[in-house]
Amino acid sequence: MGEDYVNGWAATTKLMAAGKSWSGNERNCVQLNCGDGTFVDISAATGLDFLDDGRAVASVDWDGDGDLDMWLKNRTGPQLRFIRNDSGEGRSSISLELEDRKGNRDAIGARVKIVADDKPYSRVLFAGDGYLSQSSKRLVIGLGEAKNIQEATVTWPDGITDSFDGLEVNKAYRIVRGKPAEIIPPRNVPTISKRAPEGKPGPAARLVLKVPLPLAPSLKKNFAVTDTSGPTLVSLWAHWCKPCHVELRELLRRTKDFDKTGLRLVPLNIDGPSHQSDAETLWREISSEIPTDIELQFGAMQATAAVAALLEHVREKPVESIPLPVNLLISADGQLQVVYLGVVEVDEILRDAATYGRNAVKASKRFQFEGRWYFRVPRDIAGLVERLKAAGLDDAATFYESALRKP
Repeated sequence: MGEDYVNGWAATTKLMAAGKSWSGNERNCVQLNCGDGTFVDISAATGLDFLDDGRAVASVDWDGDGDLDMWLKNRTGPQLRFIRNDSGEGRSSISLELEDRKGNRDAIGARVKIVADDKPYSRVLFAGDGYLSQSSKRLVIGLGEAKNIQEATVTWPDGITDSFDGLEVNKAYRIVRGKPAEIIPPRNVPTISKRAPEGKPGPAARLVLKVPLPLAPSLKKNFAVTDTSGPTLVSLWAHWCKPCHVELRELLRRTKDFDKTGLRLVPLNIDGPSHQSDAETLWREISSEIPTDIELQFGAMQATAAVAALLEHVREKPVESIPLPVNLLISADGQLQVVYLGVVEVDEILRDAATYGRNAVKASKRFQFEGRWYFRVPRDIAGLVERLKAAGLDDAATFYESALRKP
C-alpha cells in the first residue's frame, strides 16, 4: 500500500470529520430505460436530482399500489428521504414473493418470466442490490397497459422451473416452490405525510453514548452538576424557545417522579446577561403555575460553548447552532450518558435514568439491538481538546489532555 494512497485516505477522513461532502455536491442522477437499449437522463424531470451527499437507495412498493417507491440514505441531512411514486396510475403490474424450501430459502438467484398481452417481462431476485442497501425482496414487475397474464414461470436457483396459471394483473402473490401461488391480501401500511404538522415539535433525537464521557470538573461546574448521590438531567432552554417552555413545564410537573428515581433536574438558561431579566420573568410565571423548589441556573456563554463542543464531539460533525431544547443525562459518577436534541418525553428520561444513571452498562447493551463488540470505538479526545481550547474552555481541555497522556 503506497504512502500517497494512505495519505489520500487520511486527508479524505479529515475533510469528512469537518463536515465536507464526499460527493462534491454532485446531484443525484436518474436514467430512464427507453426499452430500445438506450437511456435518457430524467434527473431534473423526476425531482430526484437532490444535492444531498447520497449513499444508498432502496426500492420498495411501500404503499402497495403496484409501483416502486424509494428510500434515499444520505451522509448529511436530511439523512433519510422517502420518495413516493405516484406515476404508475392506469398501468398494470404484478408483485411476487418467492420462497424456495429446497434451496436457499430466500430464493436468491431465481428468475421470473411473465408474458402479458403477448409481451415478455423478466426479473432476477438479487441480494445486496446496491451500495450499503438492500431493496425489498418482493419483485414488482411493471406490465405497461397489459390486461391479461398468459404465462408465468419461476426458474429456481438450481434450474428447476415451475409454471403458474390464472395469475392476474395488479395482484400480489406468494409463491412457494412446488406449490400453487397464493394471493397476498392488501395490508395497511404506514403513510408518510408530505410535511410535519405545524405548531407541534417533533420527537427528540436520543443519542445514547456507546462509551460514556467523563465530564471535566469545570464542565460539571458550568452545568451546575453538584450532587453526586444520583443522576442529573441538565435541561438547556432560552426565553425565546417556545418548545423549551412546553418541555420545562412538563419536567416540573413530574418532579415527584424525578424524586422517586433520585434524578435531579437542573434547568439551565443560556440567554446571556442581556436577556436574563426576560428569563427570570418567564421562570416566575412558570413557577407560579407549577410550584417548585428547584432553582433556576444561568449558564450563558461557557455552558453554551461547552455544549457545542460536546455535541460536535459525540456527533462527529460541526454544530453551527444548538437546536434547543437540549437535555444532558449525567450519571451519578459524573459521566455524560445520553443526549436529547428536541422535546423529549419525560417517561423516556426516567427509563434512561434508571438504566444509565447509576450503574455501568456494557457497550453491547447500549444500543437498540444487542450484539457483541469485538473492539472499542476510540474517542477522538484530541479533537475534543482542540474544540474546548477554541471555545476558551482551557480548564476542561487540560483535563482531557491529561487523559490522553495516561498509558
